[in-house]
Order: sequence, then C-alpha cells, then structure tokens
Amino acid sequence: MTEIIRESKRSPSTTQTYTPDMILAYGVNGKDFESRLIDINGEQKRVFLEKIVQHGSVTVWCYTGGDKDVFFLQKNNELLFMTEDNNPFKTYLEQEPTARDSYFKEGIDKMRLTRYSMKRTEQAVTTGNKNLFTHFRWGILAGGGIGFLHGIDPSPSPDLHLYSGVFANTPLYANLSIQTELYYIKDGYSASKESDNYFNDLIYNKQSLQLPLMLRYTFLHSPKRHIPYLQIGPTLAFVLSSDVQSRSGSIGTNGNSPAPVYQQEKTPSTTVGSSIRGGYEFRFNDRHAYFIDLGYTWLPDKDKRSLSQLFITLSFNL
Repeated sequence: MTEIIRESKRSPSTTQTYTPDMILAYGVNGKDFESRLIDINGEQKRVFLEKIVQHGSVTVWCYTGGDKDVFFLQKNNELLFMTEDNNPFKTYLEQEPTARDSYFKEGIDKMRLTRYSMKRTEQAVTTGNKNLFTHFRWGILAGGGIGFLHGIDPSPSPDLHLYSGVFANTPLYANLSIQTELYYIKDGYSASKESDNYFNDLIYNKQSLQLPLMLRYTFLHSPKRHIPYLQIGPTLAFVLSSDVQSRSGSIGTNGNSPAPVYQQEKTPSTTVGSSIRGGYEFRFNDRHAYFIDLGYTWLPDKDKRSLSQLFITLSFNL
C-alpha cells in the first residue's frame, strides 16, 4: 500500500491523502500499518506494510501493492523477504516448547505463506491448542431415530428406524467445514381408520439413500478434547424402492359391503429437503475422534405429504 485516503469528519466531501513519507504508522478496522522502506523489483521504495502476526521478537509484515501479497519477516529491524520455500517464521515457531510434540511440528511444516495460515499456526503453537490444526477426515456412521409421515389421512403412527453409512469432513476456513454423509435408511408406516360405515387402511414403505451436504461450525478455540459443533444444510434423498398402498371401502348396515378399493402409487425418485444438527466431537488422540449428535431432517414427498425425522447419530473417523 502506497497511500491512504482519510475522509474529514467535519466535511465528508473533503478527503486528505497520506503517503508513507508523511506518517509513520496508522491503524484501521483492527489492522496496524507502518511505513517501511522495502526493495521492489530492485528498487527501494517506501510503502505501508500491514502487520500480520507478532511472535516474541519477530514480526511478519505484508505488502499488498502488486498482483499478490508479499511477506517480510522483521528481526532486529531487518526485513527478510519470505517465500513458500524459504519461510523463516517456521524456524522461530519450532523453538517453542509445544513444537517438541510431533503433531505441532507437522502443523508448522504444513504452514502456508498466507495471512490465515500463519496467524492460525502461531495461535495454535502459542496456546498449545491442537484443535486449531484442521485436516480432512472420513469415517463410518450409524444411528437411529423416529420418523413421522405428515399430510395424509389416516395419520400413521411414528416409525422407529435405523441407518448406517459413511461421512467425509473437509475444512474450509477457520472453524468452518463441509460435512458430507451418505447412508441407507428405510421408512415404514401403517395406519387404519374405521367409522360406523367406512374404513381406510394405509401401508407406506420406502427405502432410500440420503445425502446431507451440511456446513459445520466447530468451536475449536477450546483446547479440550470434547468440542461442540453445529451444522445445517440441504439433504438429497435418492429413492431405491417405494410402495404406498391404501385400501378403503364402506361398511353396509346389513353386514354386506362392496368390494374394497385398492390404490397403489410410487413416491418421487429424488427429493431435496433440509437438515440441522448439533453435537460433540470427542478426540481420544490427535488423529481419531468419535462424534455424537442430535438432528432433525425434513423431506418433501408426493402432493402435500412430507417426512420428518428426529435422530441420534454416532460416527467415527478412520
């Protein structure tokens, strides 16, 4: 950055431009900038550098005046140019006591030359919080719950069901990740309604693969091994087989009744609903954990029917 423009409080239409030769430092929106003389393409130039992270006696600065960010490490008033292959900040982090742990050492080795990566790694090493190092995980899951079929008469009783499948968790940024799951589930409902002169029976069976695609927020700032999380997102249901049968008829006063009417239909092959969950991750070592969460899923069906599920899921990353 080679200049800043400041708007006058007394006259918003009036602005004042400041260059690095005019002021030594300034702060805005929680960010600190200082005027420094750096080498750009073999030419000495005074610019504003943004302070990225300070660790003991060293400070990482960033210049954003070109096509990409350029980083410098300051040690004893000397600015050292940083690259992805030559990042001296790793050397200083490796001197911390926590870096004796192989898990922290691996996290430092994987640190990238970006604002977020250097800030996150420095925070993890300084606080000793291993949870701040995130990585791709996958595993198996199983669960059970109660299902409800809505919008149909007669109204069926809730159904108990089990399901099992696999999951993958992909880090995005900071505490956010994408939780993807695929599991097999079977819904089965039955209901019967009878009055003095009429009866109506219903049988509903469906087998499907459900694919939730959820955004997860994990509360990683606690160094404890039990970590809460929340997640929400759409759920796709791919119907493998379905069978909806209804039988209705009238009951004559003399006991003689017309033949009952049978109806059979197919449910949609694919539906899109939504899911929301909350739970805890329990880490029993640096690589593996199990997860317990409670959730709710809603899926539309044919006409005005819909399915809702309340369930508990247990998963384990391999």
